[in-house]
Amino acid sequence: MRRRNVVPWLAYHFQFIDVGRVTWIRAFPIVASLNWFAFLAFGGVVSLALFVSTAAVLLATGGRHRLAAWNSTVFACALLCLLVLTAAAAISLYMPVLTSRNMIVALPALYVIAAELTSGLVSCWGKLAGVPYLVAQVGLMGQSVVWYYTAEINDQWRDSAAFVLHTPGCERGPIAVYGSSEVYRFFTKSVRPELRLIEIPAEAAADLGSWPTTSCPILLWAVEVAAWDLDQLLARLGLSHSGFEMVEYHNAFVVLRK
Repeated sequence: MRRRNVVPWLAYHFQFIDVGRVTWIRAFPIVASLNWFAFLAFGGVVSLALFVSTAAVLLATGGRHRLAAWNSTVFACALLCLLVLTAAAAISLYMPVLTSRNMIVALPALYVIAAELTSGLVSCWGKLAGVPYLVAQVGLMGQSVVWYYTAEINDQWRDSAAFVLHTPGCERGPIAVYGSSEVYRFFTKSVRPELRLIEIPAEAAADLGSWPTTSCPILLWAVEVAAWDLDQLLARLGLSHSGFEMVEYHNAFVVLRK
């Protein structure tokens, strides 16, 4: 991202920051976050283990003279990772931000360390040691890249928003949304500024079945609703599977008049 674009980006996203919407991070298992970070950063535990074990071997057998040639870069990058982690932990005392995805800001420093490990292997034991390590590490790390571009990801917000924004007749008018409407407006306000999103608070009841007919056939847009809660939610809102058409996504759905 170019420097001149950072300030507008921060100003735009700052309006959507809500401490209450990220409290789940505190309760999320730390082991799960570490495993996901290992996958994002290295492609999995095997690649991470190779990275750590190679560093340990170099530290144990490289000797002070060999180590002095590359330790300043490695230690500087390691210090940068530590400072990022410390800052994230401090910020999390106010707003939880310590997640695997947020910590990818430390990846450039980690990758510089990985490159220095290859250089250290070549310096200590020649190309016959450095090249196999590099090939193995890149091959293992590449698995996550292949997965990213081939896996079918359940993106409930974007998939459901794309359906809403491409439904004929829904350029303007009211649509009921379940829960806080801030994130819904994030996806719609720049594309459909005249679309009115009417918030139905969590656990609230309403009679959407009696709403007047408009040019927009969509009655309800709901995201982050588990499948086992769906029937109960529809009952509270005066809707049913049989009386209305439903387009379902992963933990998201859109209800339309038939």
